[in-house]
Amino acid sequence: MVKISITLILLLLFSISEAQDTIILDHSVNNEFYSYKGNKVKNLRKLAEIVEDNQLAHTEVLNAQTYKTMSWFFLNIGVLVTWGSSGHFGDELNVSNAIGYGIAASCFTAGLMSYHRKNKSEERAVNYFNQGIVSDNRKFDLNLAFVHNGLGVRLTF
Repeated sequence: MVKISITLILLLLFSISEAQDTIILDHSVNNEFYSYKGNKVKNLRKLAEIVEDNQLAHTEVLNAQTYKTMSWFFLNIGVLVTWGSSGHFGDELNVSNAIGYGIAASCFTAGLMSYHRKNKSEERAVNYFNQGIVSDNRKFDLNLAFVHNGLGVRLTF
């Protein structure tokens, strides 16, 4: 009777524990986005609103927004410089064309690197947020352990 009551109390405590709301990365064929509590999070502004209580995650989202702006800027400059130089593709290579192509290549490289940094910052923000959820909401720990009589349940508060 005692074992049954203890088991029922443990199951009740386990079922009452708060559900952990984590941010999950969802991949599709064309894009990737995050989901939080069943809702799709597609832009950084919504992600910043979700993680604003966690300082590390919020800082990483702000970094991701900065990298996104830098990426947009450099890629657009690269397109404009390439478009301006594109009429000279068949011409003889001179110094001004070489400089234009070099600027375009540098801008594309910087834009792609900034976009990669944006993705990494988003990933770090989600990881910081999810780690904060796990460490803050856990009020007890329920483990199975081997004891001298066999298998036992260890509950720590």
